[in-house]
Order: sequence, then C-alpha cells, then structure tokens
Amino acid sequence: MAAAPAVRALQHAALLDELPPSDTLNALLARHVPSYKRTRSEALPRGSAAPAEAAAEAIHADHWRRVAVVAAECIQAEKGEVNEADLEHLLAWWHLRWTALWKLRLFTLVQKEMTGVWHVLDASIDGDGQPLTVQLPFALTVLYAQAYFACGQQRRGIEMLWARYAHCQRAAAHDSAVWNGRRVRVGLLLASALAEIEAYDAAASVADALSERLPRPLVESDALTALTLARIYIQMGCLASADELVAAASHAPKNAYDGHAALARLVREPHTHVLDAYADDADQSLANAAAVDAFYRGDLDQGTAFLEKYMQAHPTTFAMARGLGGNLVTLHTMGPHNGAHDRQRIIRHVVEAAGDDPTAVDSRMA
Repeated sequence: MAAAPAVRALQHAALLDELPPSDTLNALLARHVPSYKRTRSEALPRGSAAPAEAAAEAIHADHWRRVAVVAAECIQAEKGEVNEADLEHLLAWWHLRWTALWKLRLFTLVQKEMTGVWHVLDASIDGDGQPLTVQLPFALTVLYAQAYFACGQQRRGIEMLWARYAHCQRAAAHDSAVWNGRRVRVGLLLASALAEIEAYDAAASVADALSERLPRPLVESDALTALTLARIYIQMGCLASADELVAAASHAPKNAYDGHAALARLVREPHTHVLDAYADDADQSLANAAAVDAFYRGDLDQGTAFLEKYMQAHPTTFAMARGLGGNLVTLHTMGPHNGAHDRQRIIRHVVEAAGDDPTAVDSRMA
C-alpha cells in the first residue's frame, strides 16, 4: 500500500520539535498572578478519556500548548495495520498541531515541522506515480505559504499564496461553489499580505478583482467579505474604495457594519467624535484607532479612558488583542503618575483573561 510507509514515516518523533519550556505569558503569569487566580485553562483535568475530547476541551479553554501536546501524542500513537484513511486522519492531527503552534506564535516551529512532513510526502509515491503532496488538503498548502510569510520569508510566502490563488481561479471554472469560496479566502490573505509589505499596487490588483466580482446587492456573507476588503483598502489609504464597500455592506451584521463604518470615518475625518457612539463596540481595530487618534491630538486622558472602558466592556477580547494592552500601558506610563500601579493592574488583567495564548502579550509589558 502506497500510504503505509508514509504513515509510518509521518509518525517519526524526529519530525516533532519540543515546545519551548516557557513563554512571555507564562513568565508574567508566574510573576504577577497568584495560583488561586489562574484561568480555567491552567486547571484542566489531565487524562481525558479520548484524545479528541482532550483536544476539544483544551481548544475551548484557549489552552493551545496542551492542544499541541495532545496532537503530538496522537501523531506518534502506535497503529496496527495501516489503510488509506490513516493518512488522512494523521494529516488532520498534524493540521491541529500546527494550528495550535500558530496560536502560540511559534511560526518557525510550524515551518520547520511542515517542511519535514512535506519532504516525507514528496518522497512517497501513490499508485498513479504521483508524490503524496498532491493529496494534501488545500488548507494545509495555504498554511504552508502563510508560515513562510510569518517567518520573514515574505517573498517566498507571497509567491506560494499567489500560486494557490491562481489555482483557485482556474478550478472555479469547473467547481464554482467550492473553489470560488477558496478563491475569495486566499485572495483576501494575499491582498492583506501584500498590503502588509506595502506592495500596494499588487495588493490593489487583487483587492480590485475580488471587489469587482462581488454580487450586487450584497447578501450577508458577501457583505462580510466587502468589509474585510474595506479594511485592506483603509490600510492602503484607498479611502474612496473603502467607503464604497462599507456603504454597500448594509446587510452585514450590525456590529460589524457599525464598527467598520466608524473606522472608515475616523481615518477620513480625524479628530472627530464619531467613536463616541461606538464606545462599546468589540472591534479591536476601532478601539486602537480611537486611542491612537487621541494620542496624536495630545489628549492622553481620552485615549486612556477609551481603552480602559474597552478593557472593562470586553475583557477577553482586550486581553487577546495583540497591542491593546501595550498601548494602554504606554499611555499610562506617559501620564502624570508614571503608571507603575496601572501597569501591574493591566498585566494582571491580561494574564488572567488571555487563557494560555501568548499572542496577547506585548513586549512592552515584559
């Protein structure tokens, strides 16, 4: 059986790296939060009856370190006779493992493990004489491209994303329902990545193509796509395109629509009070934009008050949003009282509300 040697090779311990023994979040947790105040993810019972149950429980509690460990144990679990379904099942555990590592921002580890798995599959030939990499789930090939981008190899990552995007465009002609959805999702990833490296002409070409193919009027799912595109246009400074998409997205859920409309107006009309009506909105970009706008107006008190109110209204979102806690600490530090007490209070909030995910921890807190 073509898949059997590959399954055995994919279970080899050499493909799995050890997780770092600690991270910034755990260090802050030990330093600032008493054990009796730890989050529920720190007190998860060990030894759940089934690996899938253990993984689901850990995911629900944002305990991504444990998810990664459970997935690794399942990858290495002894199997009897191997069949074709075992390869698909094993790749699903690898996918879960890499998702957990991504949540932990261990991007280099993701790329290293994925490269090892790719080498095994490239060297394994199926019954048609093709390497087993041709059987990889599409989502994994996209994640591989994202890993290159996240590890600093942006050119290679974008080339891979562009290849995936082109593949979606070709395949959509034959299976429009599935591949058109993939075309939109990968296109958004590609446009966002290009905007991040300030390749605005290329980003605009992708975003424009996605925008032009949106049906009018927009249904709810397309309206959410339009709002995502609007955010990319705002990042590129294409405010007219952003305004047009926000205006067309009236069928989006009210919270999403209101937050994006306020963000677009804030960028277009700085120093307005447009955000007052959305002070309780859960959009973290809107919260951060409001604080930054107040900072550049020299109004530290307003920026601080807005983030403080947001932290109280949306404690988990605040803790998990990379940058909000650091910005609030910075604003307090620049205030008249130097912010030492407030810094400790914010750190406690972040480590108590963030579960086991260090993506929330800003270097300014360490």
